[in-house]
Amino acid sequence: MKKRSQGFLKEEKISHDSEQFDYIRELHDYLWRFVRYAIPGANGRLGDYLDEAIEILEQASIQQAWDDPNSDLPFPGAPGPGY
Repeated sequence: MKKRSQGFLKEEKISHDSEQFDYIRELHDYLWRFVRYAIPGANGRLGDYLDEAIEILEQASIQQAWDDPNSDLPFPGAPGPGY
C-alpha cells in the first residue's frame, strides 16, 4: 500500500460528514473484510496486512486452479487474466 502522510484525512482536509468520506469509510470496511478472509483475526493498521492478504489469496487461487482439472487456465498453475 502507498504510504500516506499522517492526518491526510483530518476534518480540515475532508469533511467527515461528506458523501466522499462516507464512501472512504465504506471501502475501508470492505477492505477489512477482505483482509480478515485471508488473515483471520487481523487487527490494527489495515496497511500492515493488505499486501500479505493479496499474496495469500493469489497463491490460494493459483493452487486451486492447479488442483482443478477443469480449470480454464491455459495450463495448470498459470496465472489467470490480468496477471
